[in-house]
Formats: sequence, C-alpha cells, structure tokens
Amino acid sequence: MCAASHNDRNSIEVLEMLAEMASWIQRTGHGVRILAAAAAMRERNSVSVDPCDRADIHRREQLLRAALDEKSFAAEWAAGFALTVEEAIAEAIAVTLEDPA
Repeated sequence: MCAASHNDRNSIEVLEMLAEMASWIQRTGHGVRILAAAAAMRERNSVSVDPCDRADIHRREQLLRAALDEKSFAAEWAAGFALTVEEAIAEAIAVTLEDPA
C-alpha cells in the first residue's frame, strides 16, 4: 500500500513539473491537460499536496492560465481531468517528443 502511494505521488509530481515544461516550449494546451490530469490523480488517489509544494502548483497553474483565454483553459482542464493515468503519461511523453517547429 505504501509503495503504491509513493509511486502515485512521484508520478503526480513528475506530471506537474512536465506541465510547466510544456508551457516553456509553447505547448500550453498540453501543459493544462497534464496539470489537470495530475490534479485528478491527486483527487482519485487521495494524495494531498505537501505544504511546501502548494506555491509551485499554484504558480504553474497561473502560468498556464495566463497563456490561454478562460474558455480554452477550462476546455483543456476538463479534457485533462478526464484522462486515465495511462493517457496522462502518454500526453506527457508526447509533449517531450514533439518538434516545436
């Protein structure tokens, strides 16, 4: 049980970092979907945010929000929140492999 919880937390934290990375390479939609998928994973698995990580997660969300209009952000968030774990990981891998050109 503890190992699965530890793995869940690690996967979520990596997805959160990759969401920010997506914004750096102008993949904002991907970033929003990845961050939303991480939020959904936290909710489904009852994985709380460590107090020391709250500011980072908030900053990442604000960074992504600033790059999209409200309607687009909401649509991307809903799409990401609905992703399965496997789909979220595939989304994260795809954003790291895509050529921005």
